[in-house]
Amino acid sequence: TDKKFGIGTSTPDAVLTVVASTTDNNPASNGIRVVNFGTNSDDNAYLAVHTNSAIGGDPVVSWDINGVAGWCAGIDNSDSDKFKISSNWNDLANNTRITIQHSNGFIGIGKTNPDTALDVNGTITATSFSGTATNATNAGYATSAGTANYANSAGSATSAGYATSAGSATSAGYATSAGSANYADIS
Repeated sequence: TDKKFGIGTSTPDAVLTVVASTTDNNPASNGIRVVNFGTNSDDNAYLAVHTNSAIGGDPVVSWDINGVAGWCAGIDNSDSDKFKISSNWNDLANNTRITIQHSNGFIGIGKTNPDTALDVNGTITATSFSGTATNATNAGYATSAGTANYANSAGSATSAGYATSAGSATSAGYATSAGSANYADIS
């Protein structure tokens, strides 16, 4: 027979169905809670989602607003055990938004096969970037402070560095403050 267990319901839908209170928004008392009251650093509490083999299904956690929207996160067992977040409530392989490769930790945003530590399919918007731009190709626009117009004529800008607050550096490789371009050899 098909045995199902319900908490807060006499008609469970799944093997275990827990119906939360409609009036309590406290996660400590409304829903499923896994607690370890130990006081040692290794007294962990786990919620485990497990499948049985390399050819089995995917261990997935799902969040769903019934009939509106859903998300899921888990390990895609059929795609090199990548950790994925998808905007489907029940399918990691479609509408994958974020992928972390198990083999090397590379992260893909909008990509399921990232080629670098962070591989983004789309436009990146940021208030700042840190580090150097060694071997930067197609640098595009750096329009934060002033006008550091298009720096993509450099193919491989090995000394591009960074532009922190350039006043008007249209061909500057390394501009550290307004008006002063310490390295201006982009060719």
